[in-house]
Amino acid sequence: MRKTKEERVISRSKDVISELMNIYDDGLGVTEYLSLLDEYKKLSRRYEKTIKLSDSMGKGIIKQNTKLNDNLEYTLKTARSKLFENISEHRKTKEKSSELELKVKKYKNVISELDKKNKKLEEELKKYKKVFGEFSSQ
Repeated sequence: MRKTKEERVISRSKDVISELMNIYDDGLGVTEYLSLLDEYKKLSRRYEKTIKLSDSMGKGIIKQNTKLNDNLEYTLKTARSKLFENISEHRKTKEKSSELELKVKKYKNVISELDKKNKKLEEELKKYKKVFGEFSSQ
């Protein structure tokens, strides 16, 4: 059985989440994307029956039944608006994740510099101990 567009989006987003988890263990982007995916799953489950019903019916039946037609139009409008909201939220998530990536790079650079300074100080302390001996505090 072929997958619907919503099921393909959900499966692709699971791959995106696993990729984000590999990049950011505790990043904000992951939690935001997870909440968007959960909301999209709820929306898909809610309107899945109506969408399948509209796929299986001919246009003539839908035109004859005004309540079904109204329900289908409302469902499609709601789904479109939610999808557009999810797209804008996804863009925000990408921006946040890129900001976090830059911060992580900065912190890694700072840590490596501090580590180098720490090694130099340890070497100087060892040299001092060789020349002057151990300290005794009283």
